[in-house]
Amino acid sequence: MAITETPLPGNKYDRKWVFSAITVQGSTSQVINSDSCSIFQIFCDNTGNSVDLYLKIYDNSTGSGVTIGASLHPDFILKIPSGQSVDYTFLEQPISISNKLHAVISKDPGSSNGSASDTWSAVSVTLFGTD
Repeated sequence: MAITETPLPGNKYDRKWVFSAITVQGSTSQVINSDSCSIFQIFCDNTGNSVDLYLKIYDNSTGSGVTIGASLHPDFILKIPSGQSVDYTFLEQPISISNKLHAVISKDPGSSNGSASDTWSAVSVTLFGTD
C-alpha cells in the first residue's frame, strides 16, 4: 500500500493521508498515522471496481500492522459502494484516534480476515484530519 501524508497549513485540517494501490485484507492492517489524530473527512473512490468494499479503521497502539479478525475488531467500518465515489464527513464529531491509526480495505463487511489474495488497485482513499 502506498501511503502519502501531506501537511495542509492554513486549513481546518492540517493533515491529508492518501492510500492508493491498496493490497487488501491480508493478515495485518497498515499503519497510516503513528500517533493520535482526528479524522474529519474521508473520500473513497471505488469507481474502478465492480464489488462493494469496506474501509476498516482501527485505533491500536501496535507499531506495525494489527492482526485482523481473530481478536481485534475494527473501531469503524465504512462502506465503499461498487463503481462509486463516496464522501464521509464528520465535522461535528470527528473520528478520534487515541493511539495509532491503522486501516485496511476489504470486501468483507465484518471483522473477519477475508482472503490475503484480494487486491483492488483501482481504489483510493483520502483522509483529512489533524495530528
